[in-house]
Amino acid sequence: MGFRVIQEGLAMKYNINQYVKVKLTDYGMDILKKDHDELQMWMPEDARRPFEEPKLKDGWYKTQLWILMNSFGSHLSMGGKLPFETEIHLEEPND
Repeated sequence: MGFRVIQEGLAMKYNINQYVKVKLTDYGMDILKKDHDELQMWMPEDARRPFEEPKLKDGWYKTQLWILMNSFGSHLSMGGKLPFETEIHLEEPND
């Protein structure tokens, strides 16, 4: 996907509800599992479900951009452990 100039100084608009793909690291998968397990503690016992690793297509985890930011934003820092590889694929929005 190439960038197209929309207006001077703006290469692209991207809605945070659009989907992105990243390659999770083991640390990223641990974060998803921990978040899932913490949520399960608040649920009635008969509604609790074990963590299931997300289905990855060719190793890529697909989610909406806002969910990616919400799930991993507090775990990102310069020089820190990465929850996903640094390349992000932005899905082309359906116009």
